[in-house]
Amino acid sequence: MRAMLIGVAVLPLVAGCPSQPPAPGANGTASTAATAAAREHSPAGPLRPGEAVVVAHQPTSFREGVVSRVEAASLHYRYGQPLQGKTQTRTDEVMLSRAWRLGAKVVPRVGAYAICQIDAKTWTACRIESVDHGVIRALDALATPHNIEQARLILPGSATRADISQLFAKQENARRFDTQFFKAMARAAKGSPCPKPGSVVAARYGEFHRARVKHAPPGCASVDVEWLDRAKGRRTVKRFDVIAIPNSLQQPTPGDFALDRRAEKKPWRVFRVSEVGEGYVDLRTRVGGRSKTTGQHLLVIGP
Repeated sequence: MRAMLIGVAVLPLVAGCPSQPPAPGANGTASTAATAAAREHSPAGPLRPGEAVVVAHQPTSFREGVVSRVEAASLHYRYGQPLQGKTQTRTDEVMLSRAWRLGAKVVPRVGAYAICQIDAKTWTACRIESVDHGVIRALDALATPHNIEQARLILPGSATRADISQLFAKQENARRFDTQFFKAMARAAKGSPCPKPGSVVAARYGEFHRARVKHAPPGCASVDVEWLDRAKGRRTVKRFDVIAIPNSLQQPTPGDFALDRRAEKKPWRVFRVSEVGEGYVDLRTRVGGRSKTTGQHLLVIGP
């Protein structure tokens, strides 16, 4: 009997032995991957309910919130103001690898992709350009400079850094596209006569729209147009924002900028011709998107 009691007494000790860790994810325990993510993104320890955080609710869109519940690989958080007619703030869930403790101590490094608070309500992707006597200067994806307080800087993990890097590359390509496009517009305007009253043109006011020329003052620095594909109204636009619509079919070549005229009642989008094949034209957008059409649908601006 005594031997049996001793045997029963040691069973709890064996069952609780630390050499037998629980299976990953069992009883709410974080998996190995989630634990690694928590260490990378919250070096001061696991996030806890009530802590202020910055989260990536989209790959490169960020907002501030307060942790309400932490699970194995995700957390629930509250953010913003209550919706109209509601008393509680809004809630959402995000992976632990996409949440960071607000105010965590960081060591800024020139060239690093980060998350910056640029005003009282806005957190945005940024790249650190310089660090001088505690002053952190960063650029957002639109190349706008900001001075950032260290307490308002987040250094995210590798996945978010990769997303921000791709965002910056897209925006840099877009700015390059725009610069080259405006040069092509200026060359096209310089090499063509002033549009005559009554002629139908493509005129740019934010986007390109079909319009009819009403008046062109002496010197043709600007043109008065009447919109044809939007609410009726007149507008004065700059001369180099007006493209004449030819009567004959134009043949695009790779490198040309062109407007896609397939949408009769909508703005005409700007593309750059990347390839011309038999019966098709391959197009690229300012951020690298692709489209295909035929030459008859294009209004060619030039290279």
